[in-house]
Amino acid sequence: MAGQPYLLQGHTVALLLIIAFFCLKRIPEEDRARRVVLLYVVRAMENIDAPPANLDIMRHRLRIALSPFSKTYHELDAHIKAQFDMLESVDGLMQLFGEQLNDCMHMIGDPNPGSQAEFSLLHRRSYVGLYVRRASFQFAMMLEHERMQLLQLCRAWRDGDAHAVVDRWRTSAQAHAYYMWRESARRGEYVILKENLHAFFNYTLPGCDRDLHQHALLNLAHFHTQTQGYQAARTVLDEAILLARTVGDTECIRACDHLLDQLSYLDPRPHQAGLLTQQDAQESLQCGAYAPLALWKADMDRQQGRPLLDIIQRIYDTTWKPRPPIPTTQPEWEPRPSIERCAACPSAILARTWLQLGVPLVAEVYMAHVRRLGSFRPEHWDELVVDTAITRAFRETERGMYDQGVSALLEPSVLRQVTSLALHQRWQDAVWQILYTRARRQSHTSMLRRIKALSPHVGEWYTPLPSPTQRSACDWLEEAQNMIQARQPHQGLEALMRALAASEAQQLYPLRRTCLAVLADVMVLSLGMPSEARALLDEILPQALADENGERRAYVHLVEAKYFISTKDLYQARMSLRRAALDYERTETWKDLASCLYMEARVAHALHDADHDDVQARYERAQAQYDAALVAPCPSTLDAWVQLVRRLGAFSRRRDT
Repeated sequence: MAGQPYLLQGHTVALLLIIAFFCLKRIPEEDRARRVVLLYVVRAMENIDAPPANLDIMRHRLRIALSPFSKTYHELDAHIKAQFDMLESVDGLMQLFGEQLNDCMHMIGDPNPGSQAEFSLLHRRSYVGLYVRRASFQFAMMLEHERMQLLQLCRAWRDGDAHAVVDRWRTSAQAHAYYMWRESARRGEYVILKENLHAFFNYTLPGCDRDLHQHALLNLAHFHTQTQGYQAARTVLDEAILLARTVGDTECIRACDHLLDQLSYLDPRPHQAGLLTQQDAQESLQCGAYAPLALWKADMDRQQGRPLLDIIQRIYDTTWKPRPPIPTTQPEWEPRPSIERCAACPSAILARTWLQLGVPLVAEVYMAHVRRLGSFRPEHWDELVVDTAITRAFRETERGMYDQGVSALLEPSVLRQVTSLALHQRWQDAVWQILYTRARRQSHTSMLRRIKALSPHVGEWYTPLPSPTQRSACDWLEEAQNMIQARQPHQGLEALMRALAASEAQQLYPLRRTCLAVLADVMVLSLGMPSEARALLDEILPQALADENGERRAYVHLVEAKYFISTKDLYQARMSLRRAALDYERTETWKDLASCLYMEARVAHALHDADHDDVQARYERAQAQYDAALVAPCPSTLDAWVQLVRRLGAFSRRRDT
């Protein structure tokens, strides 16, 4: 019955669309047209009028009821038709229940006096308000497969298919075990996941007429992969492959090949068995069919410290294919036809990669591309939005704008997309990395210690994942800087050369410039090689001036000032020191700011500069800030962040995609 909101169907969704239109749109004919629309909704809710069999009948009834108000009818009809045309995916239902109806209910308390009469319709004690809240609650409690069933019913009602029924398999106990397993995996509840997976072992998949136990084994291998049990995953995969070959299940073999390919990236230990369908995979790759897997590999390579430009070239080759060279008037490249819905997926990966390469303007182009896709949401839209927001937050952090960085992660449009435990972990890691970068630059010891306890592997956002076999360029550079600060510059040269080689191999050019700047610093202060240091500075200075990372840019200016001091060019040294101090102050790097201002005060004293007292006072304030950061307790804002991260994690476990 239409009056029962817990029975969601096509007619119920249409009534909710009318209610949303009634609340959010300005009806041209005002009060009389509103009363007619409200009367139609109430008669439908009370079953006074028989429920229409399809959308066309409902539009016909609305046209008769609103015949005196043609403008209102045309706007309402266009609104309902546009909303039902969006029901090609669950996103259309999410927009109705998650955005439009919520906006209606949140506008009840609008302080505008003129809006009270309009939105009192959905007051929690009103009949229509109770109807909407029950429908919204019912949709929120639906699992993923139940929402797909509702989507099928809405499409069938829209298209007038009276014989359309929901797939019987989806309502069976087998499907319930399968979807409960998928839901447990999404939420990260591995204890419940194991129970549902054991139950699923006895069932079949939809559309199959035999016991496909190999698919249950494949799902078990996925579970071991998620829990980093790579050896167990390979053992289960061997059994699944053997059974799939016995029954001739080529689709399962292809899925096993996909998982084996992922294991070759995740598991650092090599495996004897190669890909089972390597030739088929290469043929499919030529047609672009394996583009999502190729993009996943590219992102894993970026995190593991592989050459960045090679990753970009591989993404480009996967996403685009060459045209025949005959028509000279057309472009030479075109999108691969099988990418289509995955065409936007490279944008988030490319934005992060270009930012890591030190070209933020190109990264901004790809981030803008993602923002323009709001009207047409491709596959994995939630991951795309979260990754793009994280990249934007990292860019703001590079420039020392930490508040803007965390604000990018706290935007409602981003938080709404954190719908799974994996995305929450990604979002949480980004928060800790931003807070870590700020605390490291401030030399806030207690805050650094607390963040390390919350996330043991936290570091700079561009640092590769820790590897048990080799050290990264960041690790070698940190070791070299520690030795140089310990007055052992000659011993630190070996680690510095290793850091320089690793950064060149990874094509991490901003870090390479930092290594060259450290080498120039050692040449000036310890090796007595000012002319060689000047050559290195001339090489990296143009790129350093364009670098948005204020800390790296300030260090290059500081090394340049040391070179001018060694050559007795104090006026140029003062200019370089001022530029370095400005960047250090913007990024809140108190220790280096104090050192820079101390050197500037000494130079001003040698030049008998009138600004000496002012520079000396700035140095004392910076030194006081540095000393206070060393002994300051952990701020309460970090506790607030911890609570927010935990609440969002708990909320992500309860949400349905």
